[in-house]
Amino acid sequence: MIAIFERLGNSHKDRIKNISGIRARNLIRGLIYEKITTISEATNKEYREGQIMTLMSKDANEADFLFHLLAAVVHMVLNTFLTFAYLSYYFGKSFIMVALAGAIAFILNKSYADRQKAVREERERLSDIKNNLLSEMLNNVKMLKLYGWQPEFQSRVQKARQNEVEKYRE
Repeated sequence: MIAIFERLGNSHKDRIKNISGIRARNLIRGLIYEKITTISEATNKEYREGQIMTLMSKDANEADFLFHLLAAVVHMVLNTFLTFAYLSYYFGKSFIMVALAGAIAFILNKSYADRQKAVREERERLSDIKNNLLSEMLNNVKMLKLYGWQPEFQSRVQKARQNEVEKYRE
């Protein structure tokens, strides 16, 4: 009995999705053809009407694909909600607890990943500072030696390296 209702629901859903996609595509094509009639003469000189029609038709087909995709996303959310409702009714509190534990694990994993990303970005920033100093120093070696700035730049690079190492030890 459930299989019959599921098959009827899926066929009805697919029919509505196809009809809405065809309607949207026809609406967009109508707007496109209306736009072609109002195109300026400057554009008509640059492109032939067939080229314009081909471009507009491709846009209409892409819009049709997007409308089908949007309908699929809406149905996916609805199916997910109904599945959770059915499983919570059938399994009761145990399913709700498992779903809750999964949600908590997802949230914890997301917060940990965000923290790791922030740490990685900070390490990269510190490494970039050190690398820029080294690059500046290597590009201007003659000037550093001429003016006797080696100890100053050496202390800057060592300080940047120390900051980078401290961040890695955290």
